[in-house]
Amino acid sequence: MPHDEHRRIAPHLSSALRRQRDERTYAHLDVPIAPFQYPSLEHLDAAVRAAIERREKLRAISPTTAGWARAAYRGFRRFVAQHPSRARFLQGDLPTQIALFEDWIIAMSTRGMRRGGINSTWRGLAAALRWVTQGRSMVNPIRFVAAPKVGRMQPSFLPRDAAEDVLRFVRNRLWRSEFERRRNSVIIGLMLLAGLRRGEVIRLRREDVRLATGALLLRSTKGRNGGGARTAHMPPQLRTLVADYVEELRELPPRRHPKLLTSERNAALSAAAITRLCRIISTESGIHVAPHMLRHTYATLLRQSGVPDRLAMELMGHADLRMLLRYSHVEADEPRLAAERLELDD
Repeated sequence: MPHDEHRRIAPHLSSALRRQRDERTYAHLDVPIAPFQYPSLEHLDAAVRAAIERREKLRAISPTTAGWARAAYRGFRRFVAQHPSRARFLQGDLPTQIALFEDWIIAMSTRGMRRGGINSTWRGLAAALRWVTQGRSMVNPIRFVAAPKVGRMQPSFLPRDAAEDVLRFVRNRLWRSEFERRRNSVIIGLMLLAGLRRGEVIRLRREDVRLATGALLLRSTKGRNGGGARTAHMPPQLRTLVADYVEELRELPPRRHPKLLTSERNAALSAAAITRLCRIISTESGIHVAPHMLRHTYATLLRQSGVPDRLAMELMGHADLRMLLRYSHVEADEPRLAAERLELDD
């Protein structure tokens, strides 16, 4: 290896190897770590596909996480297939692999992808390659390159008055039918007033809605080790929205699927339909709305309503307080108002 090239990758190499050897996976291995190499891209495809499928079968990841990793790998594969260093990358040449990962970051940035999107795509690929190399004496080359920074992002949540405006807009807009108005109000309500993710909204079954107690049984959720079932809870306002929608459902012919959300033709609603709904709200109300933004807003409203962190974690389905803190935001004027509440007797 040329001296300059060795100096460039040496810091990455020593720290990455140290991390790998510290992991339990490699603790028992007494053999040299092999390079990350495959005879062809098709062989790498097969390895990634098998690794992701294995994680799914072990229920170590959710279908959403598996799809995220697959999509990230597909984007990277297209880049590698056209890169002049493709052959050396597959042969396991570590400096080439490091340079190619860096070129991929640059290419995503050049295409105008935002920092958050680049970071998310990177983490998806990193997860896929981690699963491929896990339990094997093979170097994971992506660990030799620093992950692209997200940068300072604007808080992705709605202030309380904007959240109220969004719900009011959906309930009062002239939709094509009363059924559509009530259904769309429920969609926004489930994310804004119960903190459901978009996938959880889509998968929710009518039989899992308990109007009497306000409980929502979520059978397949996102989370560590593939997630699992959890219970969300509806405040009275959301219970009313759901009850009104259920009344409309009774007017439809018998359904062929168990999902709560449906079209007037009795077809189960798709994730794309929720994205379109958010786009309509954003365009016509002037308030930018996205599905996950509503979940962040829910966490923030819980804090502002005085809900203790431990209960907020349960309501959000979080197992770690640090995750809750990422979702719960502070509005600009809150520190000043909090400081003004401090008073001593004189």
